[in-house]
Amino acid sequence: MAQSPLVSALVNIRAELAGELAVAEKKQAQLRADLLHIDAVIRLMSEVIDPTAIPAKRICKSHQGFKAGEGRRLAAEVKEPRLGGEGKVVEVDGAYFGGHIRPENKKEDRKDRRLSENQNGKKQCVVTVRERDGRTVTGVFASEEAATGFIKERVAKGTAIHADESNAYNALHAKYRMFRVNHSVEYRGEDGACTNGAESFFARMRRGEIGHHHRISDKYLRRYAQEAAFREDRRRNSNGEQFKAVVSLVAANAPSVDFCGYWQRNRRAA
Repeated sequence: MAQSPLVSALVNIRAELAGELAVAEKKQAQLRADLLHIDAVIRLMSEVIDPTAIPAKRICKSHQGFKAGEGRRLAAEVKEPRLGGEGKVVEVDGAYFGGHIRPENKKEDRKDRRLSENQNGKKQCVVTVRERDGRTVTGVFASEEAATGFIKERVAKGTAIHADESNAYNALHAKYRMFRVNHSVEYRGEDGACTNGAESFFARMRRGEIGHHHRISDKYLRRYAQEAAFREDRRRNSNGEQFKAVVSLVAANAPSVDFCGYWQRNRRAA
């Protein structure tokens, strides 16, 4: 079963903490062995000093499972209003971004970058849930199949969902009225199934990647997708309305947990 974004984040943090604990336990064993050697040397060098009587020096080093504000941000995103509803139509689609592999200089050294064995594992799937005449919501997953839980959380009951022929959306038939279009045969199904709205979003996001960003980091792919969705939903608004929306969001939200201190690169947000 696909996990929600919040559960996935908690699972990842739990795995990191367990990994750090294993490293700490290994380090603890090494520190105890070092203490025994140091105690032995102290006893050889001085008959007055008792090594076990030396007080331990306190070292303050806190661990943050979440970045500052990240837990609050994850919870807020899970509580976002659902799309669709009775009589509403939502289009669902996915596209892969990231994982760029630079080709070798000489032609004879180049590999087919389409093959899985020549991939670097950084390519991720952006899944968009787009309500017709409504909002666009995005999520980033390892594959389209992993987005089932995300779609169920974001789409209200009674919504008609339009999707392509991918098997990733078969599980949605149990909860929603589905319309499927086979793009290898047609652009629009005889029953009206169509995902052109979702595909137009990806077309603009792809153009943004190529012509504006030039490169999209897998680390910040979710933020790039959210920005593209924000632009998509307001592309027909005037410049003044767009500016007002941006300023309102800036004033209403705390500093970004991802981009606060971004120029320091490897430093975590304080």
